[in-house]
Amino acid sequence: MTDSYSCSNMVDHFLETFLKRIKGPTPTEYKTPDELAGQIDQFSLKNVGVLIDGETDLAPLQKLPVKIAGYYSFNLELIDQQINGLKIRSLLNKNCPNVDGWIVSTTNELTPWALNQYLLDNDRQNQMVLYHVKYPNGTKYYSYADFFHDKQETLIHINNYFHRGYDLALPLALRLTLRDTRGKIVHSRQIILGPDCSQTLKSSEFGVNNFVGYLEVEFEIPKKVSAFLHYMVDYLSPTYISSNHQSGLGLHAPLSLFTRGYIPTEKDKTLEVCLFQRNYSEAIRPKAVLHYRRGKKDYVVEKRFKAVGKNEMLYQDVKALFGSLDFSKISAPYVEVQTEVKLHRPNYYYRDLKSKEYYDTSHAGPDLRNFVRKSYRGMAEISSDEFKKFRDLGIVTFDLPCFLLPKATQVETLIALGNDSTAKIIDFELDLFNYSGRLIKSFDQTLDYDSQRYYSLSEIVESHGLGDFSGIVSLRLTADTRNVPVLLNSISVYRHKKSGYFTSTAGAGSQPANLPFYFRAGPPNYLNNATNAAATEIFARGIANKEYDTYFLIHYPSGDTKLTKDVVYEVQVVNTNGQKRSFYRKISAHGGDFVQLSELLSEHPFPSNGGNYTVWFSCASAYLYGQHILLRKKDSSITVEHCYVGRFGL
Repeated sequence: MTDSYSCSNMVDHFLETFLKRIKGPTPTEYKTPDELAGQIDQFSLKNVGVLIDGETDLAPLQKLPVKIAGYYSFNLELIDQQINGLKIRSLLNKNCPNVDGWIVSTTNELTPWALNQYLLDNDRQNQMVLYHVKYPNGTKYYSYADFFHDKQETLIHINNYFHRGYDLALPLALRLTLRDTRGKIVHSRQIILGPDCSQTLKSSEFGVNNFVGYLEVEFEIPKKVSAFLHYMVDYLSPTYISSNHQSGLGLHAPLSLFTRGYIPTEKDKTLEVCLFQRNYSEAIRPKAVLHYRRGKKDYVVEKRFKAVGKNEMLYQDVKALFGSLDFSKISAPYVEVQTEVKLHRPNYYYRDLKSKEYYDTSHAGPDLRNFVRKSYRGMAEISSDEFKKFRDLGIVTFDLPCFLLPKATQVETLIALGNDSTAKIIDFELDLFNYSGRLIKSFDQTLDYDSQRYYSLSEIVESHGLGDFSGIVSLRLTADTRNVPVLLNSISVYRHKKSGYFTSTAGAGSQPANLPFYFRAGPPNYLNNATNAAATEIFARGIANKEYDTYFLIHYPSGDTKLTKDVVYEVQVVNTNGQKRSFYRKISAHGGDFVQLSELLSEHPFPSNGGNYTVWFSCASAYLYGQHILLRKKDSSITVEHCYVGRFGL
């Protein structure tokens, strides 16, 4: 894989160079003085060094609202020349400038990386790096994470996987800006991560108290990559732990209905919706669309959220918004969020009414009906022709896997279903596979989510005389089902018997994977998981220390009922310094694997700062699906998230 990937890069580079020679030199494009001045103000820079190569126009930099402390270069020919009365200096360890930041004004695409390495080597990573030049093959990235430091602490785990994903074995500079819910900047800094290295940011290190807001994470690099970086966020309180990942993947289309806003019916619990916008100078007022059932009748009620200005964040208690309604006397209520303009998807927070600590958090779901209107030829349900071919070939048309953990963990498995689907379906066949992939039992089960939102799969399986079962429960369709949704997403829910509260994450989708053909050819999926050329490259945050441990749940799904394949997959554990250790494990089709990080490391001790690791799961011959559960040992608090795609993903 590496050789062919490198060869492909060489061919691309040759073609790019050849085309440049035909077209001639491309004029250098610069950021405007206003753009640079805005960044200088955002990061409170008072004096900067300017890094040059002699190929750019430096005159506009003289007008910036910042003191230029000196000019520097990695170009030997420029050393000791003068600009504006200042001698151009080399960057050596002994003369590391004492500046707030840097303006990189060079057409050489390696220079920014070299500066990052220099700052990292000299413990100057907080010197903010800004670009004067807009690189034609560059990438700008933006994301944010909800950020608390009151009764709960925020931990953000970020790793530089660009070496693995793009063959960029270079240090990555990340600009961090902490804002309160009104958008006011309260802190900014920069971190630089070496290749394969990671860092855990703690809210206690940001100098704030009783704080609610968000942390922006940005980078600019002179290389074309996918404009996204997955990272993990944990929220820790004395009572609960909860997890999410970064927000800001992109704006969703106007009038999208964001799903999965399931509202607790218990009197002492509620759902808060978190809205954020940074794209509109005028405030926006998204709509809350409440759905619920009373008796046999369905109701829909709409209300507007409060106004959300530019760079502002709003937390809205949904029960308070619909204050006249007694949620304990209705069934399966949920809220959809809709806006007339493009918007980042909201985040959801669950808490006890008497507490500000959140016991669960997640992203809103995408508008699947809107998605299939633009892809899959507009189909909401699979065609009769596809249905017949699947059945003739022994392929299930729908496969929604869930994990049942070993009994020793004392973790119960639940599932939540709802409007996160392109067609309604409530009757399922539950196929139970042990970890070796052997079918143990099948039975039909109705999950009527308009009457009941959460179902305990552990209790359902136990009621069929399999109280000791652990493995995979695949929700498939009953023999007489014909209206099959093209897409359906579930919510995976877990509850530890000692702590008693639930934690959830977006579950696996319902599309069958690892098949001997592709189907519904259209926009590519995040993973090439629909064919027998499938592969896996996913990762997760792992913690193993005196206070925490991490469970990894891995599944080898397949809609091919005749598949009996075993594969070997790699578990690669990477510490904060980028050092790696690999373990190889076998997994069977339809089966799974349960991996406990502390046990894995006990075989070969492998220290890491704070017990924080990045854990990769790779397989060259099958698509594997994964989730990870963080366990706090002292009180059995748990939090779950799904694994994230790497090389073959975004």
